[in-house]
Parts: sequence; C-alpha cells; structure tokens
Amino acid sequence: MFFAPAGVQMATREGFDITRHPISQLSTGGAGWIQVTTFVLAGLGALALAAGIARALTEGVGRRTVPVLVAVFGVGMISTGLFAMDAENGFPVGTPDRPVEHMSWHSIVHSASAVGARLPAGPHHRRVRVHLMPRVQGQSSTDRRLQRTRRLLGPDHPGGGQPDPASAGGPVPSRDAVG
Repeated sequence: MFFAPAGVQMATREGFDITRHPISQLSTGGAGWIQVTTFVLAGLGALALAAGIARALTEGVGRRTVPVLVAVFGVGMISTGLFAMDAENGFPVGTPDRPVEHMSWHSIVHSASAVGARLPAGPHHRRVRVHLMPRVQGQSSTDRRLQRTRRLLGPDHPGGGQPDPASAGGPVPSRDAVG
C-alpha cells in the first residue's frame, strides 16, 4: 500500500532521483497528491491494524504496548502526508537545485511527523525481538515465529500458550535461559 505507489512515482516522475530526494519529496508538485494520499492511506491502515491488534491481543507480552506503538506509527504517517515538505534540490522540475534556506512550518511538522512515525521501531525493537523470539540451537525461524505467536495469544486462547513440543521445535525456553 505504500511502496508500490511510491515506487511507481519514483520511476515515472520527471526529475526525481532517489539518491538525492527522499520519498517525501514526491508529495510536492502537481502530482504530489498521489504521495499525500499514499501516506494518509498507509497511516489509516496502521490505525486499523492497531485497533485490530488491541481487540485480538488481550493477554500476553505486548498486549498494551504493541497497539499503541502501531497507532503512533499510523498517526505519524497521516501527519507526514498532510504536511508536505518544501520543494527543493531540483524537484519538482523547475525548483532551484539547492536546499531551502528556511524550512516552512509545514515542512517542519512533516519532518517531525516522519521522525515520530519511526519511533516505534527504535531502541525498543531489539529488546522486544530478543524477548519474543529467543534463538535456540537447531530451531528454525518458523518455529520461533510460532512460539512468539502462541505466547502473544496467551494460554486461554485456542492455539495460545505453550506450544506443542512436537510441532514447534521443542519446549519454549524461559527468558532467563536465553543468552
């Protein structure tokens, strides 16, 4: 929903160069509405996902934090779309080939929103991943994903709780046992 429209625009919009221009630069110019719509729809999709996660994930690790982090990402994407960055560095065609001297207020909001949208994937990501997906000798990544999903669902959910050792690569190690 995000990368397909952005990829098509990167390939077709005259003057756009991914080595010089951020994807957000596609929000500028006559066809900028396409990227604005892409940001907003991606953000709305993330908010819908956050609501779904909050309803489905009633027990287990991350039941409160995960929906909030996904929602923060969604709000950041919507805000990034609604507040376009300034045209600069020769894009769209006809714009001076240099950075703007002074950022506009909407470009500042855009930049802050883009940073805010990335915060949920920041330093917490590694800690959560280590906790949710322990690496066990001889265990495949699919087995780890199954274990993580079952732990997130909790013991009262069908298929939740501790996995069947025969189907998920053995018993789930405790957090203390993970190195």
